[in-house]
Amino acid sequence: MNERNSAELLVRPAITTDLPGLEEISRLTWDGFDYLDQVAGDWIAEGNLFAGIAENRVVACARFTRAPGNVLWLEGLRVHPDFRGRGYGRTISEYILKRCIGIVEAREASGIEFSTYSLNAESRGLSEKQGFRVAEWFHILYREGLPADHCRVYPYDPVPEDFSVYPERVSVGWKYARWRETGFPDWFRTVARAWRTESGATFLTSLRDDEASPLASAFNDTEGFFNGMRSFALQHGRTDIELFLHDSMKGMLAAAKEHGFGYWENPDSSNVPVYELKGKK
Repeated sequence: MNERNSAELLVRPAITTDLPGLEEISRLTWDGFDYLDQVAGDWIAEGNLFAGIAENRVVACARFTRAPGNVLWLEGLRVHPDFRGRGYGRTISEYILKRCIGIVEAREASGIEFSTYSLNAESRGLSEKQGFRVAEWFHILYREGLPADHCRVYPYDPVPEDFSVYPERVSVGWKYARWRETGFPDWFRTVARAWRTESGATFLTSLRDDEASPLASAFNDTEGFFNGMRSFALQHGRTDIELFLHDSMKGMLAAAKEHGFGYWENPDSSNVPVYELKGKK
């Protein structure tokens, strides 16, 4: 399906010939630290990645997929820097949202969710006008310049109790899902992996390897958790790592700051809201 709209943006399913354009957008996003170039090929193969075309080139993209609880998850919204300010981001996001609302109204999904950065005022304002409400708050912290390797970490097969420190949703980087839902274990294996340190602390990382979150045993061994997380990053060739914590994890937040983690901008405040739009029952 193709659709041209008031912003003169053609929105259609992304195809393999769009990859160079998507990779260019990725290189110019977040100072080159974007991950779109790493996943665009897989997203095209899986479907539900849409490209925005203007002036005969890819200038925007967005995607939706399914999460546990039969939720439609929105992600991957990008606009080429040279084409920002023309309404293309709003156009493609509204196009994706319209498709998702149709799926929900047909009772083929239970709702729609996404996460964003707290200072993304335009995205948050538009979403709230569309009926989205904040369901949970998380913190993203960052540390660059990691100490030397402290310990080894080993692959670990998590059990439900490992996720019990999360009131409802588990954070896997910028993806969030309800861990009590039946489909969660299968979903988890497609986006994350779990690790155990020699001292017994467990944690998860996204498949991009630079995003980590604690599992339950980490709260009884915070030193082991931070040592293991740093070691994991170094063993995978990284000198930086991002840490995602639920807003209820006050003790772990304090420990993170003691271990040199900080915020990008607004310190001491949750900075990642998870929005939801529920379907009618």
